[in-house]
Amino acid sequence: MRKILLILSVFISLTVSGQTTWYISPSGSDATGAGTQDNPWRTLYKAANDPSVSEGDVIFATAGTHYITTQVLLPDGISITGEGMYRTIFNCSVSSAPAIKAESYGYSGNTSYGNQSISYCGFQGNLVGYQAIAINFRSNVEIHHCNFENFAMDGVIFFGQPEALWTGTNPYENWKKMPSAWCSGNKFYANIMTNNAAYTSVDGRGNLRYGQQNGFQCYGNTITQTARAAGLNGYGIKFYEEGWNQNTDMHDNVITIAPREYGKYNFSIENWNDMGGCEYYNNTLQGQIDFTYTFDLIDAGYGSWFHNNIVGFASTPTNTEVGVTPEAGWVDKCIISNNIFRNLTNAISTQHIYPSDEHPNPGTINNVQIYNNLIYNMGETSTGSRWTYGGIAAIAIEDYEYNSGNITDSVFIQNNTIVSSGIVRPNTYMSVGILIAGNQTFSNVRIRNNIIKGFTGAGMINAPMAAYGTQTNTNFLIQNNNFFGNGNSNLPYWDDLHGGQFSTGYGYSYTNNILTDPLFTSSTDFRLLASSGAIGTGQYVGIITDYLNNAYNNPPSMGCYEYVTGFTIPIVTTSAITDITTTTATGGGNVTNSGGTTVTARGVCWATTVNPVASGSHTSDSTGTGSFTSSITGLSDGVTYYVRAYATNSIGTAYGLNRTFTASTDPVVITVGVRLLKHSDGRLLIRGNNFLKRQ
Repeated sequence: MRKILLILSVFISLTVSGQTTWYISPSGSDATGAGTQDNPWRTLYKAANDPSVSEGDVIFATAGTHYITTQVLLPDGISITGEGMYRTIFNCSVSSAPAIKAESYGYSGNTSYGNQSISYCGFQGNLVGYQAIAINFRSNVEIHHCNFENFAMDGVIFFGQPEALWTGTNPYENWKKMPSAWCSGNKFYANIMTNNAAYTSVDGRGNLRYGQQNGFQCYGNTITQTARAAGLNGYGIKFYEEGWNQNTDMHDNVITIAPREYGKYNFSIENWNDMGGCEYYNNTLQGQIDFTYTFDLIDAGYGSWFHNNIVGFASTPTNTEVGVTPEAGWVDKCIISNNIFRNLTNAISTQHIYPSDEHPNPGTINNVQIYNNLIYNMGETSTGSRWTYGGIAAIAIEDYEYNSGNITDSVFIQNNTIVSSGIVRPNTYMSVGILIAGNQTFSNVRIRNNIIKGFTGAGMINAPMAAYGTQTNTNFLIQNNNFFGNGNSNLPYWDDLHGGQFSTGYGYSYTNNILTDPLFTSSTDFRLLASSGAIGTGQYVGIITDYLNNAYNNPPSMGCYEYVTGFTIPIVTTSAITDITTTTATGGGNVTNSGGTTVTARGVCWATTVNPVASGSHTSDSTGTGSFTSSITGLSDGVTYYVRAYATNSIGTAYGLNRTFTASTDPVVITVGVRLLKHSDGRLLIRGNNFLKRQ
């Protein structure tokens, strides 16, 4: 069912509550049009520049193809909406600038500027248009339910403050400035972006770019960058003007970037200077995630928190593919938890990069927590021909440039399940679960309660853990881990050529580790069988719940799954949301594992906030395992909802990932001709003239 939008054609400009809707149509006229529905203008350029259009007004673009050949400067407070992302199309051929620019220079952080939206439109660049939209120095701007395709350089930009106006002092490189004002309330959601980012001779551009934002929300988007020739695909989401974002809320996005090419990156998300409260969750990401400088300047409790995401490829990669990299000069209060990393060569890597032109200071990595992650199928195929060598390391703490002066302090790698695929290339030189490399001062690094299995087959180094370099250790603890099926007889491989820094008494401790088979439920289900030696043999480290939200015992099991009396909560996935109307939608899910006992209830639940629960609005769709379909009802038009599947057994209730949608459809315009008549008592009457036209 499609949404019916009823528009009354009147022969005067009709203003409601101070807001006027102006119309543009491919069949309209800029010369003789009046911007009304009956007599629309032809171009967005005309509507944006007409003196009659003022703050608070809406420009309504009817179905059809509209052309933007000259940059449109969208005034403050004026919104654009269309009849649907595939019905109202803007063909953009501005070749050296954004097709639409909404800019208020000098008013960064002033929330009086902006307060507008762009929605229900499609934007086509045809690889000629340079960028689609730039929102510069404005707040409370929403872009939603739009489609962006084939822009030459970037898709959409949210730019908070120009560098020339920065007056803040950079806390890491104090000879540099940082922003002094941030735009707030900007949102980008429920959009589709395809092939809008280039890889230039310098680096990749972005389908979406943002910088100097406070509370930027990005959710429910699908971003794909795979269509260009090898090495020419840019990124999914990229910082703008050094980033410097705070309180970012980025969730429920699907981002797919082409495989990595030699010497180039393939970031699904690249951010610089996350300065506190930046949260990334429930995303499905193919392509590296990069946090270059992440720290907490606003007392949020973390700089970047990356959790409950799925990262990786559908199958074993051909060459080096990386998950998350907190890196460079200053990494502090970074949390990576409860994620799935699959089919990669390196899942998580904290890296010092010094010296370089971009990062001239010695670096500090401090207060990094890596826990409850499932990392599996780590490997690389033998089909690659672009790179001369390869190395596999699920988690790494690296000094990339191998220079002195870098400090690594308080890194906690705990309760992760790390499994190799066993697939390596003939020229793979290393296969290890956890790698420590370079020339760094090491203190308070704790590796506890992890399961590491199957790292073998490489040409030189095979081990559950390996280290080489000139680390100086203080309180380096490797405790209560389960190592099995790895090279080097399941013992850490230490290069002690630099003073025996990995010998007991040199700030290093190796205790209570076991070398038996952890006994997973199956080769694809990494929960523990009842006879596993990893059950109850961990060390309690303050982590409350496991990957599935089961409470950890004290002492806990090793790995990311706690063992619960032989049973666990079910495993359930959430299906895509379809058949959306103003009041209903269709959802569903798939219970892929019962948890060892009967699934007594299943369905979907929904709410207007993230992570709905089954005690709220929900469906009941039979019992047991397998897929099911759910009817979601009682919705309100124009409201955004979060949906996730649930499944309940005697242990508890499990939930799938969130999906989001808005109870609305592409509108169908019904035009009703009317006349305004004045009653003798002064009232206005509307009388139809007996025709109904469907557009």
